[in-house]
Amino acid sequence: MRDIPYTVRAGADPQLTSLDIHKPHAATACAPRPVLFWVHGGDWRGGDKGDIFESMQVMATESGYLLVSANYRLSPLFGDGMSPGVTWPAHGEDIAAAVRWVEQHIAEYGGDPTHIALMGFSAGAQIVSTLGAGPGYLEAAGVDVNHIRCVASLDIALYDIPAYILDHPESRAEFENIFSTDQANWASASAALIAQVSKPLGPFLIVMRGDTERRARQQAMIDLVRTRGVPATGVDAGDYAHTDVFFLLGRDTVVTPPIRRFLTEDCRH
Repeated sequence: MRDIPYTVRAGADPQLTSLDIHKPHAATACAPRPVLFWVHGGDWRGGDKGDIFESMQVMATESGYLLVSANYRLSPLFGDGMSPGVTWPAHGEDIAAAVRWVEQHIAEYGGDPTHIALMGFSAGAQIVSTLGAGPGYLEAAGVDVNHIRCVASLDIALYDIPAYILDHPESRAEFENIFSTDQANWASASAALIAQVSKPLGPFLIVMRGDTERRARQQAMIDLVRTRGVPATGVDAGDYAHTDVFFLLGRDTVVTPPIRRFLTEDCRH
């Protein structure tokens, strides 16, 4: 069931404010199913809700979930002054609106609106971790945050964007293209800064990989969530490349098994 509109944004391509509901891969009836809400990557400037592999659908189904994937408005292509697009918080506001639509309508499709697991890769990981770090964006969209049972953040290091930009001034212009020049926006897009003042909405799983600095930022988010009294699981992706985390999801023996356990155990609280 594709291209279901979840909201309307003035001037935006309707495709960017739509979602897909993926029919359970198995024929066995198990309704209402908890919802695995997937947010795609693509550097906040690309990607699509249709970037779903059969192995991901199987993983969701075998874990007992109904899989939903959502688009969101995208930022301009960096360096292309003619490219249309938005800056944060548009991305997060769109996904919050999509979660609200799921709450209101997913029961019609066999889903449980009171049991939603957020999962995202890369840019999508930044979005779901920011929304799950505290109630702000979701409550503003009208979501009952008690329905968010867990958050799975698959390989992003941008949990504290102001600190990242401070350490990487060469990337400042590129990130301003996504998160604007308003430093308040940088903080509002930073899961770690939100979690310092708000309790995360549920258990976190964070896939870790990359160089020492990247892993340190990921571990710092795990540690922070734990200090807030919320369980957090780190999954070491070893020598995987960034794209391996996505392309192998649902069929590898490194990242997929702990994610399955997380979905069937930690997310069922």
